[in-house]
Amino acid sequence: MMTAYERIKKCRYMKKNSDKNNESIRSNDLSDEFNLSVNESIDNIMDINNINDDNDDDIMDCCENEELEKKIDSTNMDVTDSFYNLEFNELYYDNDIEVEHMEEMENDIANRTLREKLHKWAINNIFTLKNSVISELLVILREEGHSELPKTAETLLRTKQCAFDAKVMKSGRGNNGVYTYFGIEKALNKMIASSEFEDNEEETVNILVNVDGVPLYKNSSQQFWPILIQIIDNNYTCTPEVVALYWGDSKPSSVDEFMDDFIEEARKLREGFQCNDHNYSFNILGFTCDTPARAYLKCCKGHGGFYACERCEVKGKTIKGRRNYIEMNCKLRTKTSFIEKTQAEHHQPNIVSPLTKLPNFDPVKQVFLESMHLLYQGVMKMIISMFIEPGNNNKLSKNNRNDLKVELSRMSAGILVEFERKTFNLDNFGYWKATQFRFFAGYTAPFIFKKYVSIEKYQHLMLFLVSTRILNSKPLVEKYHAFAREYLRLFFELTPHVYGPGTQVMNFHNLIHVTDDVLEMKAPLSTFSAFPFENCLGKIKKLIRSSKNPLAQVTRRLHEIQELNNSLVTRNILKNQCLRITTREWKISQNDYEESSQIKLGNLVIKNKEPDNIVMLESGKFFEITNIYLDTGSMLVAGTIMRLSLRNELFTILGQYWIPMLSQH
Repeated sequence: MMTAYERIKKCRYMKKNSDKNNESIRSNDLSDEFNLSVNESIDNIMDINNINDDNDDDIMDCCENEELEKKIDSTNMDVTDSFYNLEFNELYYDNDIEVEHMEEMENDIANRTLREKLHKWAINNIFTLKNSVISELLVILREEGHSELPKTAETLLRTKQCAFDAKVMKSGRGNNGVYTYFGIEKALNKMIASSEFEDNEEETVNILVNVDGVPLYKNSSQQFWPILIQIIDNNYTCTPEVVALYWGDSKPSSVDEFMDDFIEEARKLREGFQCNDHNYSFNILGFTCDTPARAYLKCCKGHGGFYACERCEVKGKTIKGRRNYIEMNCKLRTKTSFIEKTQAEHHQPNIVSPLTKLPNFDPVKQVFLESMHLLYQGVMKMIISMFIEPGNNNKLSKNNRNDLKVELSRMSAGILVEFERKTFNLDNFGYWKATQFRFFAGYTAPFIFKKYVSIEKYQHLMLFLVSTRILNSKPLVEKYHAFAREYLRLFFELTPHVYGPGTQVMNFHNLIHVTDDVLEMKAPLSTFSAFPFENCLGKIKKLIRSSKNPLAQVTRRLHEIQELNNSLVTRNILKNQCLRITTREWKISQNDYEESSQIKLGNLVIKNKEPDNIVMLESGKFFEITNIYLDTGSMLVAGTIMRLSLRNELFTILGQYWIPMLSQH
């Protein structure tokens, strides 16, 4: 039986768009996620856009409707807030999706056999289900009369049809490892052939490449080194795909041998390729890797070397046992100087980076200073450690640390559902995930540290936090990237004065160069970060069932997933689009509307309870949702306007506001 939301979603596609000319849908170019317009548009609370004063005349002020009379009939609901009607035919997903497409999807589901349903169920749960469990289920079903089903999971999942070529490749420790290559074009065809991607009109397929190591077991040196690619497209979000996989006790000894298949195919694809009777050109935007992986691919000195900076020719100095890179205005590296090795100390001797073989590729500018490892697991983590860890002159007092822990614990109850990790235990912050450091830097640190650190440290910290916010937001980076560059340079210059000598290490030094990546890509840092690749690495690791030949296991699991032909592409259906509502009197009938606790719009979840019930309107006001009512073709939202004073102009520009907890937890 279809849920209320599914009925509404289906109705939206079935409706004609003949009355859309009466009301235009404005698109606001937001940075990270999505933008809803609620006659005053509901902006994504995660990345609030600048207030557009030019459109105020076209927007109905909700405050003028606060005295709107409500009429409630047989339901006897005591609702005294303003009601809003959200017409689903005004919710823009994609006008190219036709009614016939919806009917085909329904027919496909109805016509699936039990075997096909079991196949899909097994693949959707492949990270948690073992083949032995699936086989046991198949035996039970066969005993109950379903003799058409296979006896084993291997037959159901077509595992035996999987064949792959593997070759021996030496590890950095001199031991034998195993390597297999799947192919770039094969991965691209899989993504492009997706039904979600078929309407894409782009002639060029732009990809981002990631190379990284992932340990397989605790207390073991066994590890994978995959080569991953991801299509970067403004209209689609694409899941990274594996194009090569190495298994050994360290990274491959020869980077040339490891990258040879990839480089050769990438060179061939520069001539173009065909998929779905469409010709595409191929372009590598760049590599996004952590510092050790970048040094491995570029065959240059690691982050502890005297000449380790990848962007300038600064010479490091040893201060308090750490390599520091103090100079800020050294000669910059170029593609020519890198290829010619004009600063020989920067390069590994007797070896040339395979990246120099890629046509029209700059190994300096297009190997990015990846933001996940640099900003969050690097700088943000080090700043917290200086405030928390013992033996540090910048450590907070015991009372301040305890108060800070209490505030962080209390704050967790107010974190939105879109954020998966909601706990921030300072006692083990060294084990935080990158997403926790990102949340802390973007939403918590600007407010929570103000009470516990000195004014000097707080103002210095804000240079970093403001710059990070700017460089990760599309509207902000287009307007303020020059400010971000200067703030980061000032942050780096003042670091030893604030935290003491020996703190201008490589991660801090790279801050003066990271803005160059934004200008090179013409996109915010979040567009080409390693977060999706890190998520993919975690999933690859979950495909291992036992310690015996993990490469073969993962290869078979990837083949099984591919056989299902699940889409690797998702339309950015709410990105840069709007949701329109109007204020009016409503008579709520129990027979007409079904009360709901939440609505899902793309990746956005709006609820009628804290903390997921507060949205920001285009005018800058905050709206607290108290009730949600659904009907076939429309949606009613009841709520009140919250009157909050903004902190200051800076926080307004950055889209950050101070909203007190509405309940005591």
